[in-house]
Amino acid sequence: MGQPNQNPQHGSDGRGHHYHPVDRPSPMNFVWGLVLALLTFLLIVICALSIHWIMKLSTPDAPATPPEDNPSSEQPPIEQPQAPQMDPSSLGQSWSMDHPTATLTFKSNAAFAEFQSVSVDGNALTPTTDYTVTDGSTCVTLHAQYLATLSVGIHTIDICSVNGTASATFEIKDKTPVVTPPTPQDFLMTSDDKTVTLNKKATIDDEGVYSNYAIIVDLDRNYVVAERLADDKMYPASLTKIMTLLVASEHLQMADMNQQVTMTAEVINYMQSQNASGFGFQIGEKVQVIDLMYAIALESDGAASLQLAIYVAGSQEAFVQLMNEKAQSLGLVQTHFENVSGLHHPNHVSTCREMASIMAAAMANEQVKQLLSTKEHKTATSLYAVTFKSTYYYKALDGLPNTQPYKGPIIAAKTGNTDEAGYCLATYMESRSGGRYVVITAKANSRILYVDDYLHLYDMYAQ
Repeated sequence: MGQPNQNPQHGSDGRGHHYHPVDRPSPMNFVWGLVLALLTFLLIVICALSIHWIMKLSTPDAPATPPEDNPSSEQPPIEQPQAPQMDPSSLGQSWSMDHPTATLTFKSNAAFAEFQSVSVDGNALTPTTDYTVTDGSTCVTLHAQYLATLSVGIHTIDICSVNGTASATFEIKDKTPVVTPPTPQDFLMTSDDKTVTLNKKATIDDEGVYSNYAIIVDLDRNYVVAERLADDKMYPASLTKIMTLLVASEHLQMADMNQQVTMTAEVINYMQSQNASGFGFQIGEKVQVIDLMYAIALESDGAASLQLAIYVAGSQEAFVQLMNEKAQSLGLVQTHFENVSGLHHPNHVSTCREMASIMAAAMANEQVKQLLSTKEHKTATSLYAVTFKSTYYYKALDGLPNTQPYKGPIIAAKTGNTDEAGYCLATYMESRSGGRYVVITAKANSRILYVDDYLHLYDMYAQ
């Protein structure tokens, strides 16, 4: 039988359980466990305190005593004086010299108290002379006579009181400029009960005109100032060429103006057979398009009119159709063209009123206005250098001592004459006061008489 284990390093608990010496509790192990527990507790306390202080720092302090719980802290508000302000209806006003008796009124709010003075652009105004004050010193009216002394532009008004100044700006406008030329559909001239009916003048002492048909119109109002048989049909003769130039100008481009056109035998021979007036181009002569237009405007050249019409539309018939369409677009109902030069034809007719509309449309076209305003035009053809001279300036006015109205200068003109039409004249005048007028006369017995007629009409009826 074996012997019991006598090794002193091992033992028994008496119940048959053996244990190793390392299983026995040690005093040092107990101490270290206690230290570890204490450190853990301290760490938890430190973390808790840190979280508390972080939350406290991030949260605003609440008042120690709520306002409602502390009546003694309430203070009555201090009322500040309100600065005066200009009423919105007083802002953005304007005064125009078109209405010289008008005034401007500026109103401040109720805070305006103890009125002191008024100034415009820093300059003090004189009471009653320059302005008046009403409504308890909150309403200031600038007088018309004072406004008329101010320059055109923006000005500042300051209305001063004890508790401040109310300010606003206003504008002084010049007289409205002359209106722009009316659109084509507005060229038809209208009459009313103020339109003067002209008598036929038989002697120099009679009040009226020598021409059978006459009219003077105010272009800025499309208004007939005075007339004689202005709606009776008449033959326009070479006044036709005003429409020829207008239609050509509207259908040509700038590139066309320097193009050369050859004068054909057909055109030259036809116009010579009709005894048409003009400069006298030669068959085969090459002429620039712009020179054809000057020949029409200045020399009233029939051959140039026909050759230009063929260049623009391919034939006289096609161009005449364009002329009649233009007349319709202007609202004309009694005008009808049969040719481009004004040669007599029983159906080639117009009236003074409708010729005035055509002249007005021509004056709204800068190129045609320039053509009819020119006295001379120098050009060079393939044959020789030539100078076109205006039939109005060099023939109609030749030898006459007085040919300019004293109301203003004649700016543009076109003459016309056939046996059936008599002496016809269309003129455009710009008065010194800024008005724009057209006079048309037809079937006078001589050029002296139609010059006398337009002098009388402009000086008597233009403004």
